[in-house]
Amino acid sequence: MVHSILTSSFVRACAVASLLGLVGYSPLLKASNFTVAGIEVQEPQATATSAGQPNGAIFIQAISNKAGKADRLVAARSAAAASMELHNMTMDGGVMRMREIPGIDLPAGGKVLMHRGSKEGYHLMLMGLKKPLEVGQVIPVTLIFEKAGELEVKATVVDMRANGHGSHPGSAGMHKPSQGVQAEHAHHHAHKHGDATLEVSLEKGRLSLQFLSPMDNLVGFEHAPKNERQVKALEDLQRLLENPFNLFEPNKEALCKRGQVVIQSKLLGKSDPVALQKDEHGHADLRYEAGFECGAPSLLTTINVTAFRSFRRLNEIDVELIADRPGGLARSFELNRKRSSIEF
Repeated sequence: MVHSILTSSFVRACAVASLLGLVGYSPLLKASNFTVAGIEVQEPQATATSAGQPNGAIFIQAISNKAGKADRLVAARSAAAASMELHNMTMDGGVMRMREIPGIDLPAGGKVLMHRGSKEGYHLMLMGLKKPLEVGQVIPVTLIFEKAGELEVKATVVDMRANGHGSHPGSAGMHKPSQGVQAEHAHHHAHKHGDATLEVSLEKGRLSLQFLSPMDNLVGFEHAPKNERQVKALEDLQRLLENPFNLFEPNKEALCKRGQVVIQSKLLGKSDPVALQKDEHGHADLRYEAGFECGAPSLLTTINVTAFRSFRRLNEIDVELIADRPGGLARSFELNRKRSSIEF
């Protein structure tokens, strides 16, 4: 799975879950260290999540290899999620990319940093959370090393948004849906072709949109590309997504400038075609976060969702809107091809 993040001054609150917050390490609750066969895991922490948020993240202050031979972290599992993935973050031509990786090398006598803001950008993803992760909760995680074997650690759940950081690159602290809407969004994560979800928040001039859609809506398939036409469709989609104005157009009076963009899909980037073919569900989603900095947020009245023009297979979008307007603004509604504008 690959995430592409176009660097910018705007930082918005992961997604998703789903999407991690790699802006700096600030432990709120001290966790213990854990060891096995010379491998020491220091201060694992999990990010708090909201109901309906499908994924979470785990950061580790460091993993030290005090054994006399090199080792490798190759997998992880937890009862808190359906599965876990190892991820890293790299810079590629000014674009920040995060992808699933097969393992993390641990040199003999060395230390690998896995905290927020570390150079390597290593972290663990909890995919398919069974229930929200609440602050103060301690969840068991089993780390699997190539030579040292298995090590169960306890990850303390912390609210990293409390210090202005989100649970994924670009996660915001303000965006906290109502319980009813959260439950509805949890249902729509079930992957229905033709439908998508969109969460919109406006806070102090920062406009953030989180879009979740089956890839079938966008390119017409959800498997590894089988021919040149499908390869080109994915390349075209990647280019389209890099400019958020191709999907969302705030009214000009609000003076909104493009900010950070987060793109996450196992079909985009250098994914393993063998792994894609083995996907037991046969599904692929796009998780997309678009950020804007608005110079006149009080004049933001509409957002034209041009995604309907870009993606002909997209029929409906369930929207949740929250904005820091006088008296507060929070509501949910549905967009379709006939009604494709968000009204504030």
